[in-house]
Amino acid sequence: MTPTRPRTLQDIALARSGDKGNRATLSVIALDVADFPVIERLLTAERVKAQYAGVCRTWARYIL
Repeated sequence: MTPTRPRTLQDIALARSGDKGNRATLSVIALDVADFPVIERLLTAERVKAQYAGVCRTWARYIL
């Protein structure tokens, strides 16, 4: 039996980003709907905000 490695966000999702003027967007898309709850639980607004501290003044999270 081959040991399995932990899955990363890169293994289960795609990311897209864009900007227009003084606004930027970051989209994370689950490759499999079954992984959506894991992404939603682990990729919190607080974690994203902390990652971009000093870069973004305001932020919002939308789940579509």
